[in-house]
Order: sequence, then structure tokens, then C-alpha cells
Amino acid sequence: MIPNLMVTDMNRSVAFYRGVLGFTVEFAVDAHQQTRFDGGYADAVFTTLRLGDWQMMLQTRDNMVGDIPGITAETPAHSSIALYLRDVDPSGVLDRAPEGTVLKGPERSWYGMLEGTVRDPDGYVITVGHPEGAAPS
Repeated sequence: MIPNLMVTDMNRSVAFYRGVLGFTVEFAVDAHQQTRFDGGYADAVFTTLRLGDWQMMLQTRDNMVGDIPGITAETPAHSSIALYLRDVDPSGVLDRAPEGTVLKGPERSWYGMLEGTVRDPDGYVITVGHPEGAAPS
């Protein structure tokens, strides 16, 4: 599964996912449907990111309005999704997170994961975690 998140400012969102979570830009597409593979995303309306084996797509709200039925200019960006990225050390993520974006952690859960939770620039909730100790039996 590859999530496609609605974003309101592509540059701000890509900077967050690259700088805080460590994703890289695979490619970006501009409003004229020109694809760039050189890491440039300044005028992108769609960007695919990668972190290890994971992919994630970001698409601007304005582009989604014309692309996906039911999406309007008033559709909230973070209306119904929270992401969990397993095998990511929360300590580094929380250290890199901008002020005011850390929601929780790092803390060890009852199920054996060290976790931290942040909110991205559009309000998506992202929890990162990795195993620490034995899981409950």
C-alpha cells in the first residue's frame, strides 16, 4: 500500500518528510505533467518519496480537486489518516521535528515498541517506532 497524502504546500511538506523523517524524493510532477527525477520539486503538484522499502506520495489539494471526484477546495488535508512507520528510531525523528510538532514520546509502549508521534505541516499524525525489548506474550 502506498498512501497519497493531500498537502497544501508541497515545498513545506517535502522539507518536513525529508528533513524530519529521512525520506528522499524519487520524482516529482509539475502542473504541466512534466516529470523530474533530479530531486527538484519546487513547482511540483505531485511527489513520490521513499524511505527504505516504503513509498509515499504527496499531491497538492489544488491538483486533487481536478483529479479526484469528491475533493473540493474545502476538503481538509488531514481528514482521516494517521501513519505508522515501523523500524524508525523515534529519538532522531523527535530531535529533528520542528518546535510544536511533537505530540508524544519517545516512550515504550505496552507492546514492546519505542515510539514517538509528530504532526506534519498539514496535520497528519505520524507515529514512528521500533522494537525495544520483548513484546508481550
